[in-house]
Amino acid sequence: MWDWMETPLGMVYIDTRRQGDRVWVRVADFILPNIHQFPPNADPMALRNSINRPQATTWAVPLDDRHTMQIGYYRTPEGKEPRRGSGFGQDASRSYEERQRVPGDYDAQVSIHGGTARHGLEHLAATDRGIIMMRNMIRRGIRAVGKGEALESPMLRNGSAVPTYSHDRVVSGIAPAATQEADRQLLRRVARGVVKETVKTGWTDA
Repeated sequence: MWDWMETPLGMVYIDTRRQGDRVWVRVADFILPNIHQFPPNADPMALRNSINRPQATTWAVPLDDRHTMQIGYYRTPEGKEPRRGSGFGQDASRSYEERQRVPGDYDAQVSIHGGTARHGLEHLAATDRGIIMMRNMIRRGIRAVGKGEALESPMLRNGSAVPTYSHDRVVSGIAPAATQEADRQLLRRVARGVVKETVKTGWTDA
């Protein structure tokens, strides 16, 4: 189940999954205007017994209307082999046939409309709320700069460290609700509670 929430730095997108009475809450940062942070997702829920900090931090810098340069780095726990390459679905390295059958981010973002986002040709649905939220944030920032207004972002202040919110954790003891829809709402409340506590404290309880 996907959800999105605003934060002091931008927004987070939340992936919430259930396994019995355990709820896996995976939170990724979008830090305005162009930074993403992702927690790890390779280990199964059964092996997750602690809070995991971001595995990847990436910056995306537009070069022109059709090209973007992305740089970043991965964090690897001591004793583990570092991840190599750009990750599944992040480029055109797979065959066209495979990408049609199992599309990735690249196919959703680059392969349509000649590689240029054309908002007038889109048909956004409820699952695109995060896209709408992100675009509105960027649009507000552009308009504020155009008016000569100062942007209220901790990222623009020199000196102290800036807390970010990307992480994942497993919340135990959450029994399923009586119906599928009720359980979706329960998972949403649990996940949003995790994010609110993280934003409030700037950290998470291990």
